[in-house]
Amino acid sequence: NLYSEFNPVAWEDTKHAVKRELKKVIQKARETGASVTIDMEQYLYKDITLEIFLETLEEEGYDKLSIAIQSYIKDETRRDLKRIVDFARAFAERRGLAPGSFRPGIRLVKGANWDYDVALAIQKGWPVPLYQKKHETDIAYEENARFLLQNAEHVNPAFGTHNIRTMAVVMALAEHFN
Repeated sequence: NLYSEFNPVAWEDTKHAVKRELKKVIQKARETGASVTIDMEQYLYKDITLEIFLETLEEEGYDKLSIAIQSYIKDETRRDLKRIVDFARAFAERRGLAPGSFRPGIRLVKGANWDYDVALAIQKGWPVPLYQKKHETDIAYEENARFLLQNAEHVNPAFGTHNIRTMAVVMALAEHFN
């Protein structure tokens, strides 16, 4: 955690504090050639985390910066992936970079905080923003993997899963799109 008071209600203060600390991490990563991945964590923090990621990419131009995106979020994951792909394409065009020379990372995961996010939504009386059946998440993951591999000229996709079937599908898709 880069900021102990991370709070989407204090949007601008949180962004400023997190980006200040993240830029220190990026500076060290540049010095050592390391990559940095921002983990999305809870659904509640998704939008602000994505905005921090995109603003930091714009300000730092460090394409070894990646973000973990969760496929178990209904209706939003594809929109977020498209937003990152569109950003990367536009960034490269604005900077006059050759196609494929600026490719920030996206680590696609199924999701890690399902229980917490579902419980919070139910407790607050909010609609549950996540798929509630495993096969729905699996289908969404595979569709999102296809989208990322189709757009690998603009982003550097990575895939995290423990499911052997999902691994096989991603490998087959990667072979198909290479």
